[in-house]
Amino acid sequence: MIAQADETQNGYLFEVMGGQTAFGKMESLRDYEKSIQANYAAVGIPVKVVQSFPATPSLRVRFLKHLTKQSIGLSFSHSGSGGRIHYADYSGSATVDYTLSNNSFSLVFRTLNLGNSRFRIYQFDQLNLKKSVYNLEETFKIWEESTSDELSVESLSYCFEPGLELETTIWKYFNLGLYVSADIILHANSFHLPGNKDAILQFGNRQELTPDWIEFNAGIKLIVISL
Repeated sequence: MIAQADETQNGYLFEVMGGQTAFGKMESLRDYEKSIQANYAAVGIPVKVVQSFPATPSLRVRFLKHLTKQSIGLSFSHSGSGGRIHYADYSGSATVDYTLSNNSFSLVFRTLNLGNSRFRIYQFDQLNLKKSVYNLEETFKIWEESTSDELSVESLSYCFEPGLELETTIWKYFNLGLYVSADIILHANSFHLPGNKDAILQFGNRQELTPDWIEFNAGIKLIVISL
């Protein structure tokens, strides 16, 4: 039975959502890792990947207009990860640190699927415009000498993110909930230098570095209701 109290809340919702984001697939970035390893191996430095895009905390905020069983609104979210390639011996070390930062602006559509006086289950779909920035810092040390180099590239992608939410009322104007979702890239530009879309990062046999991952998200949310 659908809760009548929820159906009549034709007001505004402000949501703060925090959780974990894990990255799936990610073939292009992992191929790039292998290319960096191969370049070092070619000059006799056996570097290894010591960390590669682990799950990390993520944050999003949403502002929704609640219309009976549906809601529509806007969202901003941030996620990121990174990794390290490294080798060290008595004479020095070689390190490549890299970070991936994603900021998304989204249109949100949410529908009440099932509910009672205590719990509600929603399905939501988001259309995301995502800017991804990939930064690399390479540091090479031999005895007391040290050199470093940096590279930053960016990309714009269009994504579809379906998800589910479980929500309960903890006070008249505050709800608490859980959410899960999968952010799927539909189309993306190759990574390029900032401000120059023609300066595309290529590696190996002229392979372009491209966003191709899926973000799996899970976490909790706090909802403030304005009637």
